[in-house]
Amino acid sequence: MTYPDQKKMWDEKHGRGEHAAYKNNPMQFAVNAEEDFSQNSRVLDMGCGIGADARYFASKGHLVEAIDFSEVVIEQNSALSYEGVNFAVVDISQTLPYKSATFDVVYAHLSIHYFSDTVTKKVVDEVSRILKPHARFYFRCKSID
Repeated sequence: MTYPDQKKMWDEKHGRGEHAAYKNNPMQFAVNAEEDFSQNSRVLDMGCGIGADARYFASKGHLVEAIDFSEVVIEQNSALSYEGVNFAVVDISQTLPYKSATFDVVYAHLSIHYFSDTVTKKVVDEVSRILKPHARFYFRCKSID
């Protein structure tokens, strides 16, 4: 399993500030997805990285829980303090620390494709558990499979 190497790699990339120049530029995927959100949605941004998408969602009136397994990037994001966004270190391959039926939206931009099929299925099961009825899961993955 490559997970420990992935965590180290992302901690190092964020420590070097490799993506910091993009912290105010949400991904087009986030902009497109947000157009479909209900007003004032409670959003979980899984694998938030530099937090640009989370901050964008908050700027549109949503309450956002933004999580990443990189302590480095969460510390950087938390230091900026942005209204409507709570940043937290969470490993999405583990049981998520949220009650069932908590979120209106779960958003995952390039964060759930790092795992084996077994772990990915567990992540999706957790997403299903924490979503409210009739909620939405927006995800984007890269894969050769």
